[in-house]
This record gives sequence, C-alpha cells and structure tokens, in this order.
Amino acid sequence: MNERGPGANKAKETYLLSGLIFCGKCNSAMVGNRRYSGRNKDKYLSYECSSRKRKKDCDMKSIGVEYVENIVIEELEKRILSKESIEKIAEKIYAFAQSQYSTIKNDIQTLKKELSEIQQQIDNIVDAVAKGLFHPSFKEKMDHLEQRKETLLRRLHEAEFQAQINSPTIDTIKAYLLKDADIKNKNLDEQKRIIQAYVRKVIVHENELEIYFIVDLNGGGEGSRTPVRNRIHQCFYGCRLHFVPSQNPLRDLSQHFPPAGLCSRSSAIGSL
Repeated sequence: MNERGPGANKAKETYLLSGLIFCGKCNSAMVGNRRYSGRNKDKYLSYECSSRKRKKDCDMKSIGVEYVENIVIEELEKRILSKESIEKIAEKIYAFAQSQYSTIKNDIQTLKKELSEIQQQIDNIVDAVAKGLFHPSFKEKMDHLEQRKETLLRRLHEAEFQAQINSPTIDTIKAYLLKDADIKNKNLDEQKRIIQAYVRKVIVHENELEIYFIVDLNGGGEGSRTPVRNRIHQCFYGCRLHFVPSQNPLRDLSQHFPPAGLCSRSSAIGSL
C-alpha cells in the first residue's frame, strides 16, 4: 500500500493528500509535517492544521500520514476503482456523456447558423463597397460583424472539442478507468495522481473522517453522509469514516475525459 522506502529520510516527502485535506475544527488546510523522535530518531510524518501551526489558534491534533492516506486509498479502491464500481461508473458516465453530446450538437448547429448569417451580412457589405455604394456606417457595422464572427468561431471550436470529449464508447471509458485500478501497488507519484483525480476533499475531525469522492454510486442527495465503518487506531482516537458524494459527480467526472482518439494518453482521468 502506501509505503515509503528507507532512503526517504533525506528525500523530499510526497504527501498524497496535499491540497485535499482540511481541519474539521477551523476549516484550515492541513499540511504535511516531518519530525524525528525517540532514541533512534525515527521519522514520523503527519498532517497538521496549518492554523494551529502558524497562528496557534486551533487545538486540532495531528494525524499520521500513512494512517489517513491508507484509509483514503482503501476506500477509493473499494468504492471507485473496483471492477464492480468501474462497471457502474462507466455506465453512468456513458449515459451522461450521451445527454451532453446531444445538447452540444444542438449548440453547434445554432452557432453554425448564426455564423452563416453573420458571414452573409459581411459579404453583402463587401459587395456594396465593390459596387461603389459606400456609406460611413459600413465600417462600424463591419467591425461589429467581424468581432461577432470571431466570438462565434471561438465558441464553435470549443463546442466541437466538447463534442469529442462527450462521445467516448463505454469500452473506452472502462479502459480509461482501469488504468488507475490496483492503486495499492502503484508508486507514490502514481498514487498521488490518482487520489488528486478522484478525491475532492478529506475533512479531519477529532473522532471521524469525511471523505468526499467525485462520484457517488449509492445515490443520496446533496450533503448526504453514509457511515462506512467504525475503527479504532492508536494513531487517531476512535475514527468514524463517512463517504460524502459530489454535488455534480458525472459532470465533474466526464469533463476530464480525453477527446476521442486520444485515450491512449497516459494521463489520468481528471476528476472521478
């Protein structure tokens, strides 16, 4: 799972939850901290409340890095990256992508229609000038039309790109998600990439953790919390773990898919 080699004492530490973990008492970010203790100067890594560390105005205790990271990895592997979860997530993403694709295609048609009308007006002005029918208002009108044309072209290119993103096959989606499975056996850099992609936030309370993933397979409304397990650990009191769904899980997830034809890229799915 999350293990750091013996040579890590002198190396820069990799904190998998950097930017994602927050104090449940004061809402400040929690930051990685390294200290040495005991006769053998054993290294101890923890996440500490940044407000407590800088301002001394929060009494939240630190939590062991390996402990909390392993909980997140365990839940991520079980809830998002298991074979069963990937099957369900892929189906949801595909259905959502298809609905988005239909909307985007309508937008593209609307943009193309307006572009055609704008171009016709530009051509009419050009023809009028060519026939000697110049009017001082033509320049102002032409400038306005050219600006509008540029805006429409930019929106059209973006819409066409979104159409590519929202048209993957269900097999492509599954293959893309499977790249991040077996997270426990990946190196720290890969684990961090995957966690940063699929986890929205981790909140540390005195007696519980809240983990916000980017997608919820169990249903539930905004802000719902599902108890996962009770566990006792010497690193952190009695810890109760909650799984909290995203407010817009499929939108968050699908927007980071690569365009069609680019699924061989090694980058992770942005937000699952």
